[in-house]
Amino acid sequence: MKLLLPVLLAAAIVAAQPIRLHPENPHYFVFGGKPTVLITSGEHYGAVLNLEFDYKRYLDTLHADRLNLTRTFSGTYREVPGNFRIASNTLAPAPGKFIAPWPQREGKFDLTKWDNAYFARLKDFVAYAGRRGVVVELVLFCPLYEESMWSVSPMNVRNNVNGVGDVVRSNVLALKDAGLDLAALRGQSPLVMVGASLMDFGAINKGVDMILRKGPVNGLPSSVFAASVSSIGGTIGEIIGGTTRTLALQSACCAGLDSIGHAAGMIANGEVEIALCGGTEAPLFFHPMLELKMAGLAPGNPEHPERQCRPFDLWRTTGVIGEGACVLLLEPEQSRRPGYAFVEGYSFSSDPLDRPGAGLSEAIHLALANARMHPSQIESISAWGPGHKIIDAAEAVALGEVFGADLPAIPAVSLKGAIGNPLGAGGAIQAGCAALGLRSSVIPPTVNWQFPDPACPLNLSAQSRFISHGAALINAHGLSGTNACLVLAR
Repeated sequence: MKLLLPVLLAAAIVAAQPIRLHPENPHYFVFGGKPTVLITSGEHYGAVLNLEFDYKRYLDTLHADRLNLTRTFSGTYREVPGNFRIASNTLAPAPGKFIAPWPQREGKFDLTKWDNAYFARLKDFVAYAGRRGVVVELVLFCPLYEESMWSVSPMNVRNNVNGVGDVVRSNVLALKDAGLDLAALRGQSPLVMVGASLMDFGAINKGVDMILRKGPVNGLPSSVFAASVSSIGGTIGEIIGGTTRTLALQSACCAGLDSIGHAAGMIANGEVEIALCGGTEAPLFFHPMLELKMAGLAPGNPEHPERQCRPFDLWRTTGVIGEGACVLLLEPEQSRRPGYAFVEGYSFSSDPLDRPGAGLSEAIHLALANARMHPSQIESISAWGPGHKIIDAAEAVALGEVFGADLPAIPAVSLKGAIGNPLGAGGAIQAGCAALGLRSSVIPPTVNWQFPDPACPLNLSAQSRFISHGAALINAHGLSGTNACLVLAR
């Protein structure tokens, strides 16, 4: 699973005024009290975690060359000499020269404790960068591109004393949960259908960084293939081996739910006997986060980040972008393996050009028709509810059109207050949680829902509810007016 979480840190130079978008022109930042454009071409990702690296000399050089941005990795990810054919790679420290957020004991990390020396070095790095007018982008997590990187990661069970990470890098959890392995799946010509909203901006940004640092001849031609949404299913197919049927969907934020719905239809039609389907998204890079903020889909201030996403709350604003993945394994009803739930119905629709969100009610009606169910048979709702002022209200209107006066009596939830909005992965994660809820008779909490909005009369709760329910409706809505709905039954 790809996971990259960059955080921009502005140091003590203007402690009360962190870096932010310019209030009059969001194409620029404000930093140090002045309009700013971030420019760099001299990043050393291991500046903090590599004890041999002289970061003050490096930051002085950036300042002298009038560059004002650097990226550094936290220590959850590191490289070994030879990775990416980079000479003198600061992200590949020599033996005994690697420092991480956790202390080492007899050569292994204790992930339950913090290493004060690491945080003192990080703090000094950020503070000195601030004095040199340099913004620091701190990367908390990163994809493990090769086995050699996983072998030295503190997250690997071999490298910590806590028993964390006792998995192989390519482990397929959906198969493990179903009691299958790759060998058993390989001979069944499985369908692999995974959706995402965006291309892999990690691969795109990495290629751009290489060109800026070393020139056009050092571009990454592999990004042409690796960055496309189709590469997700292709990569899964390579891991499985043998013959697979792969299909990628890119229907904005509905991609994950659409993948499950279409895969279920192919199984019902007898086209395939087994399917791996769902969604994935890893958008937490400088691009596209800048553009998502400019589009009003991410918050503009860093205050109280844990409370920024408030689905259906009276004081909600824009919601928060998240990331993640969820893959389900689907089989025909006759399968001897026990399942979590049945896929009863699915459909999709588009919004009218002049009414954003209005197509959702049609998608719900069509999904119920596909399931041969009446609205009164739905006993829980997993709402899309990204915490956006307009989108949440539009979904509430659509639900009211379908369920009428019964809507306030149906337990509902939005997961976005807990996980943010993981775009194309969102609907798949909702489907996975709804299946678990049906099996365990649990409705998850709508985190941060505190002040009810009269315009959104849903039956929400900020606490988990233990309620037996037999059928769940899952909603998804995306940019370009896409809508998708799935009906699951116990």
